Amino acid sequence: MSRGRRQSGFSLLEILVAFSILALSLGVLLNIFSTSMRGVGLGEEYSKAASLLDARLAALGSEIPVESGSQSGSEGDGEGQEYRWQITLSPYGEIDQFQAVGELELFQIDAEVTWEAGGSQRRIAVSTLRLASGEGR
Repeated sequence: MSRGRRQSGFSLLEILVAFSILALSLGVLLNIFSTSMRGVGLGEEYSKAASLLDARLAALGSEIPVESGSQSGSEGDGEGQEYRWQITLSPYGEIDQFQAVGELELFQIDAEVTWEAGGSQRRIAVSTLRLASGEGR
């Protein structure tokens, strides 16, 4: 008596469907991963630009004189990225109630950092006020 042998395993159609689902899933995952990596890189660039902007604003009064005009420069990050900064100071007005202490002048400070990233121009800017004396600016 011969027994009928039953074949076990997957058919070619089942394997093709499984590979198609796997390929679509991997495509979506890789797209999500690359988008998040781009976001992390862009966040890092903005962080470096903000740090440079903070350092330039902290240098006001020591390296950068507090007087009307504009100062600019550029700095590299050591990884080939160049950040260009510009600080513009303009008189905002006199502070009359402080005349007894000495001549004080209020300056509006507009500062920005620009850089190239991914073929487009990126920019971070701040605007603030600073009180400076006429003698020790």
